[in-house]
Amino acid sequence: MKFDLDGVVGTPRNYENISLKCDFSGNNNVLSIGADSIIFVNEQREKILQHRYTLGVTEGIPLTITCDNGQQLEYYVDLQEKTIYRDYEIECTIKKRWANDSFFTLADGFTFDLGKAKGIVYDIFDTPYAIIETNQVMKGLVLSVALYTMTEALADAIKEAQNLVAEFTSAIGIDVSDALAAGIKLAAQIAYLVALVLAIKKLCEQLRELIFPKIRYFKASKVKDLIVKSANYLGYQVQSTLFNALSGLTILPVPIIKGKTDILQYIENDLNFAFTKGFPSTQDTVNTLGDLIRAVETTFNARTTVFDGVVRIERRDYQFNAYQQNLFPALNIQAKRQNEYELNTADSFKRAYVSYRVDFSDLHTVNKFDPADHEVSVEQSNVNNADLVSIKGLRRVDIPFSLADRKKELNWLEKRVLSFFQFVDTITSIFGNGTNFAGIITNRIGVTQISQQFFGTTKLMWTVAGKQPANYLNYISARNIWLNYHLIDAISNNGYRIYSNARTMLSSLDFLALQNCNYANINGVDNCELLTVDYNDYDKSAVISYKEPENWAFNTNLIPIND
Repeated sequence: MKFDLDGVVGTPRNYENISLKCDFSGNNNVLSIGADSIIFVNEQREKILQHRYTLGVTEGIPLTITCDNGQQLEYYVDLQEKTIYRDYEIECTIKKRWANDSFFTLADGFTFDLGKAKGIVYDIFDTPYAIIETNQVMKGLVLSVALYTMTEALADAIKEAQNLVAEFTSAIGIDVSDALAAGIKLAAQIAYLVALVLAIKKLCEQLRELIFPKIRYFKASKVKDLIVKSANYLGYQVQSTLFNALSGLTILPVPIIKGKTDILQYIENDLNFAFTKGFPSTQDTVNTLGDLIRAVETTFNARTTVFDGVVRIERRDYQFNAYQQNLFPALNIQAKRQNEYELNTADSFKRAYVSYRVDFSDLHTVNKFDPADHEVSVEQSNVNNADLVSIKGLRRVDIPFSLADRKKELNWLEKRVLSFFQFVDTITSIFGNGTNFAGIITNRIGVTQISQQFFGTTKLMWTVAGKQPANYLNYISARNIWLNYHLIDAISNNGYRIYSNARTMLSSLDFLALQNCNYANINGVDNCELLTVDYNDYDKSAVISYKEPENWAFNTNLIPIND
């Protein structure tokens, strides 16, 4: 390997002890230097001192490591971390450029407000919602009395109008004074009837606005768009088949009133503007790019790897069955000429619980709890001694959002009122001033429903053209998130032997290929998952730790608790 420190090529003093290391065990350091530090001497030492006294220690020094196959790895010397100055050498810590550490350092300090201020144009769109209050029983009683009274009055007025028409008709041609009197009473009754219809219409408008507030719109955005555009601004590209499968995944931020009149100065019917920015802000459960990516990782059992400026977010077993390597490591206890391994029993669990957060400021998240959580239990199939069964542990998937509730049908009050509003629409159309109260009610199906104007927890949605389709729970219910993304972690599907510290021969080209896939055929066994690879370019060897599939949990099964 060649070491180019910002244009100065040299060989570190501890070159023979420097290795390249891949770590796939959850640390996300796909490729790093397998040494605590590098010792620079001669011209490279002078380069570090020159940099220190001209630019200071707050800016790193570029370091390019070239492997014997020509592959270049971009690092930098971090002079702020464990740098030791000696008379003839400087011992430094180096870090990977355009990798996980550098990316998440930027992502954790990057808010979407900052992105907008920097000129990022997020794809913000409107999503409809309706305020469906939970105290509709009392309002329904009041409405029922009012509607009954007005309907009775309208029916009596129509009957009286019919009687007056008959009286007027019979008086014509008999007595002019009687006909005139009957005509005046008929005209008065018609005027009363029209006034009554207008009063009913006005009452319906007031009742509709009270109990059936109009459809309004919040602004929302797609998760993929937020992550991709923000990462692009930071200089990184995003590649993800997971996001291709989650194209409808949408963030609905909590409502805010920044720059608006005090909310107490508005009556309910004036709340016809969007209170959300469309992207998460400081009031949301995720308010930075790093937070949002980790929320995706938690919810969809994903891992994020960053290499050479490319951010890849995938379900953790994305590379399963995609291996190209065949490795033949030696026995990992050479002194005794034998192998040793352990089972991944630490990965087992008795209970798995996937849940969204409950938002008590939106009581629909309390009432509609079935799709918002899912629990399964791991049970032993055949048991000899029940007291000796020791399956233990809890797998908790805490989704940091509340689940947006879609209005899928009319409730009892809306159904009760619908027929009356249809009647009102018919009556008002006869008098030439038609209404569409019934349409206002039926158009509410499919919108997001909340119990009040403001809620306190960021909502997760699945939208198509701004609206949640009828099958949105197929994608984001807790049960389907478990089945599609976390079931692979059930021990009956995730049993392995773990081998540690096995030495194998490996070329630099093969080592670098492992960055793109950490699965391999090892000693003839397919789909072994590499955990760590510590490669020494000096002698073209590697020490690996890996998992070999074994269904040691064959005597267990999964029992859904709340299906």
